[in-house]
Amino acid sequence: MFYTYLWLREDGTPYYVGKGKNKRGLELHYRRNKKWLSPPPLERIIIYPAESETEAFETEIDLIWYYGRKDLGTGCLRNLTDGGENPPNWKGKKRPEQSKRMLGNTVTLGLKMSKETCSKMSKTHLEKFSSTMGPALRVERAQAARLAMHFRWHVNRDIVKEGCVHCVS
Repeated sequence: MFYTYLWLREDGTPYYVGKGKNKRGLELHYRRNKKWLSPPPLERIIIYPAESETEAFETEIDLIWYYGRKDLGTGCLRNLTDGGENPPNWKGKKRPEQSKRMLGNTVTLGLKMSKETCSKMSKTHLEKFSSTMGPALRVERAQAARLAMHFRWHVNRDIVKEGCVHCVS
């Protein structure tokens, strides 16, 4: 069973989103910047069950996009990526043929790129991402995230709240 999980601070705001299986959402996480992220108490963990791993990754990407990342200055999450890494590590997984070919590539191994090259690559990536994402898709994802939160806070608790767009219909 795959799922997406959301870790909440004491004030109820989220600080980490991840995709998990089994006990992944309850374990310590080691981040790239050499810091540990500790899971909160069980009452501050939200689980979004998924039908498949792909669906769990999609939910992870949507939630990270919706809440934003601290390191990019776009939100409150401590996530260091936009989510959806498949797989997050290669232990026990089969590598695609292209990846196998790159393993023997010693030409670019350890190659340091200039700041100018890095900024050009970053600019190209941002242009490509923003053009594929499009404003309509961003709005659609935001609506899906709001609906998911509505289910979390109202439907699952049998609460009908005045002023909630989703409770009225």
